[in-house]
Amino acid sequence: MRLRPSVLVLGLVAAVCATRASAAAPPHPALTHTEGLACEYVVQVDDPASEQVAVAARLAGLAGPVTLSLPEKYAYAGVEPRLVDGPTARRSDDGAALSLEREGAFRWRLDPGDARAVDLAWTVRLDHRRQPGVANRDEYEHPYLADDHGLFIPGAVLLVPDFEPLDARVRFALPEGWPEHAPWPTDGDDPDGGLVYAPDSAALVDDLVALGHWDVHTGRTDDLDYVLAFAPGQRPLQEMVVPNLGPILDAEVALFGGAPMEHYLFVFGRPDQVSGYGGSPKQNAMTLFVSPDLPPDFAAGGVTHLIAHEFHHTWMKARCQPHDELRFVMEGFTDYYAHVVPWRLGDTSDLGLRDTFAEQLSQADGALAAVEGSLAAAGGPRFFEGGSAYQACYTGGLALALWTDLALRRAGEPEGLDELMRAFYEDPRWRDGTRPTLDDWFALVEERLGPELTALQRAAVTGTDDPDWPALLAEVDVEAVRRVEPVPGGPRANFDGTTVLAIDPTGAGGLLGLQGGDRLLEVNGQAVSGEGDVRRAWGQPVDGRMRLALERGGERVTIDEEPPTRAVYDLPSDLARRLR
Repeated sequence: MRLRPSVLVLGLVAAVCATRASAAAPPHPALTHTEGLACEYVVQVDDPASEQVAVAARLAGLAGPVTLSLPEKYAYAGVEPRLVDGPTARRSDDGAALSLEREGAFRWRLDPGDARAVDLAWTVRLDHRRQPGVANRDEYEHPYLADDHGLFIPGAVLLVPDFEPLDARVRFALPEGWPEHAPWPTDGDDPDGGLVYAPDSAALVDDLVALGHWDVHTGRTDDLDYVLAFAPGQRPLQEMVVPNLGPILDAEVALFGGAPMEHYLFVFGRPDQVSGYGGSPKQNAMTLFVSPDLPPDFAAGGVTHLIAHEFHHTWMKARCQPHDELRFVMEGFTDYYAHVVPWRLGDTSDLGLRDTFAEQLSQADGALAAVEGSLAAAGGPRFFEGGSAYQACYTGGLALALWTDLALRRAGEPEGLDELMRAFYEDPRWRDGTRPTLDDWFALVEERLGPELTALQRAAVTGTDDPDWPALLAEVDVEAVRRVEPVPGGPRANFDGTTVLAIDPTGAGGLLGLQGGDRLLEVNGQAVSGEGDVRRAWGQPVDGRMRLALERGGERVTIDEEPPTRAVYDLPSDLARRLR
């Protein structure tokens, strides 16, 4: 793909960070500017073992001061800028130093004076995965450099001008033999190679590039070219994912009525986290990880669910960014399709889908009971703290998606929820950046379902009373039976010794109030010194009560509660058939 003819043509940046040793780049050709601001970056890796990336950038078309930012929100867990040197700024014509004032941890103000072009230089260390708050939590969203490959996250490295329109190009200067795999157009006529066009400033903030020697596979759906890149050493995962990705994308493109972009990059980076799987969609790419210690069948189901969920997010993000009060739609309705798509592909049986929805209703029951306030309010700042608010948006939203799909089909909508989701995200009102609100959502639901059923959904979303799922499902002719049983299993937590690393908020430990960082001292009257002690004592309540002593924030805390219970749902065996 080529850019429009009016785009500025830039050469290599000659000014590089003075602290790195490398051959000088060729000088710039004459700069010509047509509209907006033009920026070309040179990203240089000399020694992967240093974990450092040196960046030089030339800004052209300046007509006054401009703000430069390192994006703060490229990942779920934030990291302070990992700057080793710079940034510095010089005039491009005579090399004279310019003022570059730091306005905050992530922001600088450049005053170019009368200069129309400015050269910048800085160096970043890619040790983000080892920083506090990231280790063992969402590492897959952060960059790294290894001996033979690396994951480059532009948002962690590139200073982006706060200016529109912005014409941006990125050139990679990598160790010999290292290719780059970017989800952006390349310059096929570039004699030096390594030059790619960033489609827009959003891609510079929120995308990723695979550098070096990855195991790469390519494919195409009717509307989408895609690349799969696996960090070395993940052969079993490749064999699991490569043949299954195409059908998932075909199903979702059919659901959406088209692909959200022409090119897409799926990156399975180095699986640094010790267990589980996770993923995060970007503008034109997705970063994922799957722990190698997962049982193959579990991993296969998890990967299918993960890709279906995250690619749905990609479609949504390409159309609009709803307000946080619609988090139950953004996450819960998205997760609904992450279960429905594999079922439509035949990877899940009708009864398997029914059982999945029964379990999700059970989890929604517990999470919503633990949330103070409404489901809409759970999508605000509390969502990002995890716990019951996070769980409520996922499971409560999924339960509402199921109910809405059943209600639409009962009302004579043959495509059910599919058509409603397309209509909502494709609404032309969002094309100028307008963010849909809860009222926008309910207005569309009322068009399809009428005022009475919409009032029921609105009460479930905005009311402070927990939804009565059997009563709601009865309104759409589905009989659901709710029973209360003891929560099975142990604490449902990961431990380091007796310290809680992570906890399932719907498990017995989470329902009793355990939190990440708690250090258990006693369980049911027994002193504990390791994870084995915790699990053995957990199953031995004292006089029918769970009695825990723990250290939290330097203080001793006690818990003395009856063993937690959970709601269990029985759904009709023909439930899946009603969703066809």
